[in-house]
Amino acid sequence: EPKERFAFKTKSEVEILDDGFKWRKYGKKMVKNSPNPRNYYKCSVE
Repeated sequence: EPKERFAFKTKSEVEILDDGFKWRKYGKKMVKNSPNPRNYYKCSVE
């Protein structure tokens, strides 16, 4: 069964998103020519 995937950008220093969903951080990657790293999150349902 295929899972839906969503990608979005945020411009925030806060790593905890308060959008009604629970997000789990699963990765961080430095981006070439940028001082800001890219963080990866998955929606986790409890």
